Amino acid sequence: MNIAHFRRNARYSLPGAPRAKLAAMRKLNLVEIQEDAARRGGRCLAETYVDSLTLMDWECAQGHRWRAVAHAIRQGHWCKKCADERLRFPAQAVQEIANARGGACLSPYSNSQTKLEWQCKEGHSWWATFSSVKQGSWCPQCKGERRGRRRINGSAMAHTIAMIQKVVPPNSA
Repeated sequence: MNIAHFRRNARYSLPGAPRAKLAAMRKLNLVEIQEDAARRGGRCLAETYVDSLTLMDWECAQGHRWRAVAHAIRQGHWCKKCADERLRFPAQAVQEIANARGGACLSPYSNSQTKLEWQCKEGHSWWATFSSVKQGSWCPQCKGERRGRRRINGSAMAHTIAMIQKVVPPNSA
């Protein structure tokens, strides 16, 4: 289904809608659209308004520009760049988490989904996203070594390995 099909059918076909509701629906105008943008501290750059599903140019208070349909703006969508900046963690948060685990982040932070280079207190380096580290992931090499020690210590072979590792003096008979 394409947008033209949606426009053609959505404007006039509201199944089960009472006539009073249909009569109350009206087409928006450019002034209303511009007021919506002004309430968000931005502006609509379009000089004409066709309908709520036609792409228009917008500008936020920070000067970011993008194209969107008026319907999306009326539904609460606004500048994606500003939204992304609000969600971005401060660079110091990355170092604080690494320091709390006795390690360091060796890469400059850009966003939570970009892989960064990390180093643990043992000096191992690996790449992981800030999101995964924030959620508890840490050095895969140390994790593997801990797992190996648990397998050995928890198995029946632990006693045998301990015996082999002991230095037994030769029988001096």
